[in-house]
Amino acid sequence: MLVAWFYVPAGIVAVLLACFGIDSLISLSSVSFPASVACMIILFFALLAAEPLLGEKRTKRLIAIIEIPCGFSLRWINVLFCPAFVLMPLGPSISGLEVGKIIAVLIVGYMAVFAFTAYLTRGLQYLLGTSKRAVTERAEEMGQEDDDIPLTEVSNSIAASAAQSESFLPLLPDPAATELQAPLRTQDPNKVTGTGGPPMEQQELSTTPVAPSFVRQDPAPMTRAQIWAAGINLNLDLLIYTAILFGVGLPVYYAAEYAMPVQLTVTILAYFAALSLPPLWRRFLHPAMVTSIITIVALWVLAQTYGDTITDELKAYKTGTRYTQLFSGATNVPKPGAGDFLSSVLDVSIVSLALPMFQYRQELKKTVGVLMSQMTQS
Repeated sequence: MLVAWFYVPAGIVAVLLACFGIDSLISLSSVSFPASVACMIILFFALLAAEPLLGEKRTKRLIAIIEIPCGFSLRWINVLFCPAFVLMPLGPSISGLEVGKIIAVLIVGYMAVFAFTAYLTRGLQYLLGTSKRAVTERAEEMGQEDDDIPLTEVSNSIAASAAQSESFLPLLPDPAATELQAPLRTQDPNKVTGTGGPPMEQQELSTTPVAPSFVRQDPAPMTRAQIWAAGINLNLDLLIYTAILFGVGLPVYYAAEYAMPVQLTVTILAYFAALSLPPLWRRFLHPAMVTSIITIVALWVLAQTYGDTITDELKAYKTGTRYTQLFSGATNVPKPGAGDFLSSVLDVSIVSLALPMFQYRQELKKTVGVLMSQMTQS
C-alpha cells in the first residue's frame, strides 16, 4: 500500500517535473522536440554511464528506485492509450465506404510494409555481417526471460562462482543418493500450532519401528476470516477504486460539477473488467478497445443522469490542459479531465522505455546500424 499509494505517485510527479524542466529548456530554442522522448534518451545514456562509474550493484539499486514509478506506468500503458479511443465519437463522421477503404489500405499497407521491413532488415544484416547467431548469443546472455524487467535482481557472486566451479567437477555417483532413506517421523500433531487449530483426535507416538511410508499431509482448511482476507487482498485495487467512485467521484460530480474523479475511476474499473475476460477472448478483444467502449457507455449514462449530452461529457473527459501548463502556474486554463490525467502519465511511460532499452543494450549495440538505416528509410 505504501508503494502503490505514496512511492508511485511521488515518483510519477518527479518524472513529470523532469519532463517539465526539459520542456522549458527546449522552449528556449527554436527546435520542437517532445520532452518525454528527450528524457527517455537522457535516462538511457545516464544508465549506460552509471554502470561503469557506479558499478553493477549500485546501478541496479538505482534502477530499483527508478523502476517504482516507471514499472508502474509500463504495466498500465494499455489504459493510458484509452483517451484516444474514447474521444473517437467527437471526430467527423465518415461513411461505410470510407471505412472499407481505410481498412483495405491498412491491411494492404501493413502487409507491404511488413514484407519490405523484413527483407530490408535481412539484407542489411547480410551486408553488415550480422546473422542469426545474435539470437543464440542473446539467449545465452539473458538466460530465462519473462515479461517483467529483471533489472533489480542483484546477482550473488559467491553462488555464481560455486556453480561455475561445480560445473567442471566430474559427474560421480553420490553414494547417499543411491539409497532412499526413510523419512523422519513427524512431530506430534498435538504440539503443532497453526491457523486451523490442533487436530480433534490425539495420536500416540509409536515406539515400535514401522516401515517407511509416504503419508499425505493436507494443510488445515482456511477459516472464514482467512477466506475473506484472501479475497479482499486479491481484489484490493478493485475495491479501492470502487470506493473512490462512490465515495469521491459521484459526490464531486453531482455537487461540485467536476467530472474528472468519476471519469477516471470509471476508466480504471472498465480496464479491470476488460482484464477479467478469458485469455482466448482477449486475443481478439484488446483490453484498450474494450475499456474504451465501456467508458463511452458509462459516460453516456452519466450524461443522461446529469442532463448533459455525450458530447459535453466527452469534452469534459479531455479539456486539453497539460501538466506543463499547471506546473508553469497557468490559471486561465480549464480544469484537467481524466483523459488529460492519463495522457500525462503516458509521458512517464515514454520516459520509462529507457529501462527495457537498457536491458537490451547489447542487442541495440549490435543492430544500431540496421536501426539507423531503417529510420532514415522511413
